[in-house]
Amino acid sequence: MEEATQELIGKAKAGDLDAFGRIVLQHESGVRAYLAVRMNDPAGVDDLAQEVFITAFRRLESFDASKPIGPWLRGIAMNLLRNLIRKHTEAAAGGSEELDALLDARIDQKAESRGAGNILEALRLCLTTLEGKARELVHWRYEEELEMGEVTRRLGCKHSAATMMLSRIRRQLKDCVELRLARDVHP
Repeated sequence: MEEATQELIGKAKAGDLDAFGRIVLQHESGVRAYLAVRMNDPAGVDDLAQEVFITAFRRLESFDASKPIGPWLRGIAMNLLRNLIRKHTEAAAGGSEELDALLDARIDQKAESRGAGNILEALRLCLTTLEGKARELVHWRYEEELEMGEVTRRLGCKHSAATMMLSRIRRQLKDCVELRLARDVHP
C-alpha cells in the first residue's frame, strides 16, 4: 500500500475527518462502481455508497492499515447490499448470494495479486478502444448512470438487445483487461 494512504488511515483513525475525507475521495468511485453493477437504482447506489463510508468510519479502528483499504470497503459494500436485498425481497434476484460472495472473493484475490491499480489502468486503456454505440452505451449506463429504460430509448432498441450489447461489451472489456495484465506479467 502506498505510504500516503497508510498515513491518511493513521490520521483518520486518530479522528482527522479531513484525512478520512481524502480516503473517501480516493475510493468513492470504486465503491460506487462496485454497487452500480449490482443495483439498478442510481439514487440507491448514492445512498448505499454513503452508508459504506459511514460504516467504514465507525469501524476504522478495526481496520488493519497494512492491508489495502479498497477490498475492505468493497466488503462493507457487499454486506450492506446483501442486507438491503434481504430487507426488501424474499429472494435475491440475479443469483445466489453464495455465488456472488465467491465471485467477489475471487475478484478481490485477483486484484490483490495483480495490483488493483494495474487493473484500473488496463480498464482505462481498454475503454478507449470502444467505438460508436458501444462507447455511447457504456457512457450512458456507467458515466451518466442512466436507467436501462432511458438507455434503450436513446439506442432505439429493445431492453433485451441493449442488455445483450452491454453483456458483450463487458466480456470484451474483461478479455482486453486480462490480455493487458498478462502482457504486464509476461512481457
